[in-house]
Amino acid sequence: MAEEKSPLLQEKPTEINPPKYSPEEEVYYKNVIRKMTLARDERDQTHDEFDGMTYLQYCEANRKLANSYVEPKKQKHDNNFVSGVPRQKLFAYLSAINNLDLSIDVQAYNERNKEERALGEAMEDIIWETGERDGEGGDSEKKLLRQYTLFEQGTVFVRDSYVKKWKIKKRLKGKFNGKLDSVTWSKRLAESFEGCSRQILLNDNVILGNIREYEMEKQPFIADIDIMPYEEAKQIYGKWERWPNVPRESTDVLGTDREAKKLYFPFKLYKSEETNDVEVVRYQDKNANEMMILINGVMMLPVGMPIMTSDGEYDIAKQTGPIISSFFAYGRSIVYELRNNATLYDEMLRLALKKTQKSFAPPLFNMTGRTLSPKIFAPGTITAGVKEGQVVPVDPRGGPVEGGEFSMIQLLQNKIDEKSVSPVFAGQNPSGGVQTATQILEVQRQAKQMMNLTVAICALLEYKLGWLRLQNILRHMFEPRKISYNEYTGDFTARYFSVVRDKMIPGVGKGKKITRITNEVPSVEEQFEEEEALSTPETPVRITYINPEYVKSAKLIWYLSVVPKEKKSDALSKIMFNEMQQGAMAYPNVNLNYLAERYAEVWEENPAKLFNLEEAPAAPEMAGQPAGSRPSPLAGVPQNPTPANKSSLLTVASSLQ
Repeated sequence: MAEEKSPLLQEKPTEINPPKYSPEEEVYYKNVIRKMTLARDERDQTHDEFDGMTYLQYCEANRKLANSYVEPKKQKHDNNFVSGVPRQKLFAYLSAINNLDLSIDVQAYNERNKEERALGEAMEDIIWETGERDGEGGDSEKKLLRQYTLFEQGTVFVRDSYVKKWKIKKRLKGKFNGKLDSVTWSKRLAESFEGCSRQILLNDNVILGNIREYEMEKQPFIADIDIMPYEEAKQIYGKWERWPNVPRESTDVLGTDREAKKLYFPFKLYKSEETNDVEVVRYQDKNANEMMILINGVMMLPVGMPIMTSDGEYDIAKQTGPIISSFFAYGRSIVYELRNNATLYDEMLRLALKKTQKSFAPPLFNMTGRTLSPKIFAPGTITAGVKEGQVVPVDPRGGPVEGGEFSMIQLLQNKIDEKSVSPVFAGQNPSGGVQTATQILEVQRQAKQMMNLTVAICALLEYKLGWLRLQNILRHMFEPRKISYNEYTGDFTARYFSVVRDKMIPGVGKGKKITRITNEVPSVEEQFEEEEALSTPETPVRITYINPEYVKSAKLIWYLSVVPKEKKSDALSKIMFNEMQQGAMAYPNVNLNYLAERYAEVWEENPAKLFNLEEAPAAPEMAGQPAGSRPSPLAGVPQNPTPANKSSLLTVASSLQ
């Protein structure tokens, strides 16, 4: 075995001593616990906004509706099935939103209010790359999950943070031949991940300082609780000074009853010695610009440590669905909006089923004076000794479901469709007989009108997360990842990361776009030669260089926007472009070269191969540098940068510090 070089590599548990807090830390600890407990108690009271339920009960009701939860039978002969309509409508919304492109568009302007177009496009590529590296399915999967949570709960909380994770790597020395002592291995602590990561927070485990404040940035403080395996927490916090003081037994800091046996109870844990979990509580106070992390009750940060964001804002984005009130922090979920109608609809279906069952097997009076087996009603059964009139139905009027009852069921179904989306929009056969294509298009148009608010809500969520991601990138990813020594020149070289993305390149079709962050920006001529060397006839290459010192020092103003649009890969975008092209041809002096390039871009083809375009290629453009000039490492770097600021809705402006 290799020698142990780090406490993280120790496999045998060592004696854990509690931390020794200073008097200032003792006072701070008690104050933070008191504030979080009071806010939690206020949240967990009954509220009229939740129809007299507590927030935990409201979250549980939403999950049951979204998962078509089947309640246990109260009586033996009850029908306890549910139609699952809320879940069906939820996925109809989710499918419609997933068909849209909600990516972030970035624009950057310098202090002279001139757009740094190449820098904005490069930042879009960096945001995309960090999303691709975020988890097994990338940000595409996380986007689907956060939209599901938004529709399920009416409110979603997402943290965007820059994390470093470490894990133990082992390497075999030799081959294992079946004998226990035939092989040895070495082990070392290695970095497993470094970058931006988004985490969807469990709604039940988020505590807001003021439940009557709608805007997240105006919350006096926020706290969230995360239960994670000990080894996972060790990957993140194992190198921190107070990690050796963290007890292995999970500590319930806020005194939550973990013995409750509710199905969806958020703090339900098994015995800590079996699961080896830890409780991570993160506290942030924006007004005081301070934060604290408690792991199993141990304070891991110094008192008064500022919030770890570049602008002092919370690193959690909140988005609500349909608004309950401008003076209430939470929203109403899509499934809960359908709750009453869906409950009535399910009850009518149960009654219809029960009446149908009674028509096939009606309850009977047995007046024979002896016990009869139900088998006497089976086809072909001969029963002796029973006279006419001794076995009669309890309700002679019983029969199958009639027209009025069908009309009531259909009425409730229509009410549900009116409050959500039509079955036609969800891709189902329209009710009420065959409809014409014009009628179907009209229904879909009306459904899209209802979807506009939902699309705007999802776009706002992506905008807020885009802002958090941009701040994390500017704070962390423009710092060198590694400093290497050049033994030939005797200089130290800073190594930054680069991004390679398959992308449509204007004028040449689909190719590769490379974004490099470096202090050694080549000249325009050198960059052009490098692009030509890397390009192939099938795959053109374009490179954008970003000077990190320029980005960190310049008075850049950033604008972010989310414009929902159909994904480029679908057939609708091609049809819409053909209509646009036919309309454009009616005007004189149409730029045919541009139309040809756009046509090739829509169909993901190389316009240079598809058409004979007679236009000289433009010189490569540097991010943050004037086009066509030799870049200077400090060109345009202003002094005295201004503080960051935000604008409203889907546009944000910020001066970098």
